[in-house]
Amino acid sequence: MNTCSPPTGYLMENDTRPAGGKEPPGRLFVTLAAAVAMVAALSLVPWSRLTAGFLKDFNLLGDLAGEVSALPGEAGDEAIDPALIAAQQQAQARIKAVSEAVAAGAEVPDSLLRPPVAPRRGDLVVLEDYSPGGDGLARFRNALARRHTRPVRIAVIGDSYIEGDIFTMDLREKLQERYGGRGVGYVAPHNVVSGFRPTVRQTDSGWADHDLRDDNSPLCRWLAGQRFTGAPGATVTWRAADAPPHVTGWNSATILFRSSGTGVVVTDSGSGPRQHSITPSDRVQSIIIRGGMTSLRLTNKSVNGLTLIGVWLNDSTGVTVDNMSLRGNSGITHRNVDPALAREMAPLADYDLIVVEYGLNALTARQTDYSYYASAMAATLSRLKKSYPRADIIMMGAGDRGHKRGAEVHSTPTLPYMIDAQRQTARRAGVLFWDTREAMGGDDAIVRWRADRLVNTDYIHLNFRGGARLADLFAKALDDALTQPDSPLTPPR
Repeated sequence: MNTCSPPTGYLMENDTRPAGGKEPPGRLFVTLAAAVAMVAALSLVPWSRLTAGFLKDFNLLGDLAGEVSALPGEAGDEAIDPALIAAQQQAQARIKAVSEAVAAGAEVPDSLLRPPVAPRRGDLVVLEDYSPGGDGLARFRNALARRHTRPVRIAVIGDSYIEGDIFTMDLREKLQERYGGRGVGYVAPHNVVSGFRPTVRQTDSGWADHDLRDDNSPLCRWLAGQRFTGAPGATVTWRAADAPPHVTGWNSATILFRSSGTGVVVTDSGSGPRQHSITPSDRVQSIIIRGGMTSLRLTNKSVNGLTLIGVWLNDSTGVTVDNMSLRGNSGITHRNVDPALAREMAPLADYDLIVVEYGLNALTARQTDYSYYASAMAATLSRLKKSYPRADIIMMGAGDRGHKRGAEVHSTPTLPYMIDAQRQTARRAGVLFWDTREAMGGDDAIVRWRADRLVNTDYIHLNFRGGARLADLFAKALDDALTQPDSPLTPPR
């Protein structure tokens, strides 16, 4: 919008200056003195600590006078400024208020939220950190420090955008190359895209899959959103792939299940069949196999009422990245995840980082109001935080998607509205956000990615080359966030 300035010598409404525009003689001095006093007062505020490094501290007097060395005997003897203490207490109170509101699933007032973060720093699309303390990866960072004693688990939950291990395959390889670990992590006993997935070879028969969108069983109500039933005779075999390098074997296999019947399950990890006696229980049970493996076969020999929750193939140390994709899922049904089931599974399958990839299935080319979706996804994030309290969470914005206009394809025009809703959801939930579309290149990125053969002809879904490109961009943002200095205001985890 263009604005016009009034001609010189004219007065605007409510303007109290003389018509010539000149100030009274003493007013300039008073204004200057007030401005200096205000800046001096602001220089006393510990901006770096209150904003987790977003703003830098400054010292007006120090900047004017230059560096002054402490006099003998003065170092460490100064009394702490009461105003500084009060400011620190207010910041801690803000963190506590946001944390409590988020934990309770309540609406967080804008005044308590961290300010919006610029999605790009130079060529890097960063992780926008909206956690109350400004260090939303503190739990994950601490887990990485202990990776030599236990596996660090990352779950990527999403829709068909990542099915077949697209994106997660390359993210896993990058993280395992850096932090150690092998194996593909979570695998399903039955998967409609198992023949499409290159990172593990799978054959199965007799297993039926059920997911939380249309199944009321509590065993579906966890991160993967699935359970698997198989009568006696149901079998499944996983074999390690030849590439990438870190999925060619593993040294730990964990099988989680519940059973209402008695019987025998048989496993074979390459050293011959082994029988496991199963007894009825309403609790989650496990079969754990240790030792170097390149394959695992599991067969229900004689158990009626056996339900598999999932199987994990990974090393006992390092990093594992679990692909948990449900085709057509919007993410909303994950607000029904059961904290009790998550706690029951936690000793063997807890998570340190959860990456949430949804949005494209809720997108239309005409709709601009996604407040309903934002509200539903806020409930999902709140439930995930309650169910997996030791995990940090990153919400990925929707990737770019094509829309045909006449004879040409361009970005879907309503995508910015969806991404804004997702960003505000992450901000109100106090989690991290990554702008996938911005990382891809912004407006019409999907056209350029298709020209480079990084997405399929539907101008929506990534292929494996595109997944590798996106994983590289995401890994750089994650590495950048992990190497940022810790915020002194980060509350205890």
